[in-house]
Amino acid sequence: MRLPTEPRIESGSNFMFSLKAWMRSVAQLVNPTADASDANAKAIATILAQLAPTGKLSHFARASAPAGWVAGDGGTIGNVGSGATRANVDTLALFTAWWSEYTDALLPIFTSAGAASTRGASAAADWAALKRLTVFDVHERFIRSSGPTSINGTKYAATEVFDNFGNVGSVLIAPATLAATVNGDGAGGTTTAWNQVAVGSPNTTAVATQKVRPINVAFLGCFKL
Repeated sequence: MRLPTEPRIESGSNFMFSLKAWMRSVAQLVNPTADASDANAKAIATILAQLAPTGKLSHFARASAPAGWVAGDGGTIGNVGSGATRANVDTLALFTAWWSEYTDALLPIFTSAGAASTRGASAAADWAALKRLTVFDVHERFIRSSGPTSINGTKYAATEVFDNFGNVGSVLIAPATLAATVNGDGAGGTTTAWNQVAVGSPNTTAVATQKVRPINVAFLGCFKL
């Protein structure tokens, strides 16, 4: 794809033709869907799709999702008439991708009346049935990368909340103290017994609201439709 260059200085009708062609190319940079039959428009649309493919997660310093994006707020997406938080035909690509990639346990699906449901025969069938698909809720979450198959046994995504350091959940074990004398007589021995450190001791309990995350700023997480 060639970016628009300055129009050539020509005379008469040739000049007007070159000027119009140049202006049309500039307009396509702003709105690549203005002329879907134009080669430049197609190339621009392809590049834009590659820069922000369906499902891409980005953060925006604004109160609501920009055009072409949906907020990652745990809402729902679906076809027109589905009653979803975003009920629009522009959600079809994301609906289809997530319907296939994730399970009902991760992204629950609902009927148009809002009742809990399960995935049907296909994404297309559920789309036509006006079902609603849940959007990931990334509010107040730190994002991490998944493995090629799963995180903790769950395909591609999992949610774990550790807001505070809190109390250590495991019981700590410490060597027992053996007496140096028994009935006044010296005695030898090895440290083979073990004692549990009592819950609430300085060794196992942290301040209830001790934070472990760094200073941070939060923006609106959105997914590309």
